[in-house]
Amino acid sequence: MSSINNLVNELCPNGVEKVSLGSLMKRVKEKNYEGSDITTVYSVTKEKGIVKSDDIHDFSIYSNDLSNYSILRKNQYAYNPARLNIGSIAQLKSDEIGLVSPMYIVFELNHNRIDFEYFEHLLFSKKVFNDMCSFVEQGARFRFDYKNWDKIIIDLPPMQIQKEIVRILDKFSELEAELEAELEARKSQYEFWCEKLFDNDYEIERLGDLCSIKTGSKPKEIFDNGNYEYINAGTTNSGFTDVVNAKGDCVTTPSRGQGGIGFVGFQTNDFWCGPLCYQIRTQTDKLINKYLYVLMSYTLMSDV
Repeated sequence: MSSINNLVNELCPNGVEKVSLGSLMKRVKEKNYEGSDITTVYSVTKEKGIVKSDDIHDFSIYSNDLSNYSILRKNQYAYNPARLNIGSIAQLKSDEIGLVSPMYIVFELNHNRIDFEYFEHLLFSKKVFNDMCSFVEQGARFRFDYKNWDKIIIDLPPMQIQKEIVRILDKFSELEAELEAELEARKSQYEFWCEKLFDNDYEIERLGDLCSIKTGSKPKEIFDNGNYEYINAGTTNSGFTDVVNAKGDCVTTPSRGQGGIGFVGFQTNDFWCGPLCYQIRTQTDKLINKYLYVLMSYTLMSDV
């Protein structure tokens, strides 16, 4: 990040320019004229960007009459005003000119002032997303009209700084992808060894013969924070208390069909056990609590 700070000090001694996103964009209203030989119709997707409609749908979803469709050219952007909040916006990177539904808005960027990749990182940033959502009327269905781009004010550093920011963010994206791949590999490895270690001809016994299984009650007071967790149901605690009714080193799981049904937790510290929670604790030297937790988690994972 020091490289960014150095560039800002060098290139923006008086501060970074603030502009509206709309000032960097130009709306394009090029309709498909009668007799045009353009037959490719594009759709905008959140995951894959702009793709040919025929590639993602088993049947034609567009009109036979394409004369009212908008022409989309390379490097232009298209978005659905009613779906921009879920990421339905993308740039056409293909050389093949195509068409998009009349419901889409098409625009192009001033590429002399803003880098395409910088724009896309900015577009999906928390700040710009929150600004987009703030321009929707209370209780109304989401719709982001083109004129609202003028209301979103951003910092616009010089092109050299934009490219350095893109380089850094792309590096983080690469690292994130590597970590996700590593995590997936470790998960597969874990599942493999669980199957090897647990699926054997071990002695079969009833859980109720080995453990005490009981629920608790609701504490008199529940706080936003405190010394002891209030464990009741679901995957997170239900608050905090100043008192305990259960010791740590035990398995917990919802006792009824609540939102956390199927969840298995392990409590290391003392806690308050609620009325919708089972606390399961071994009563024999033949079984340790942490082993029971791993076994129950594996069983749940195998059933999914």
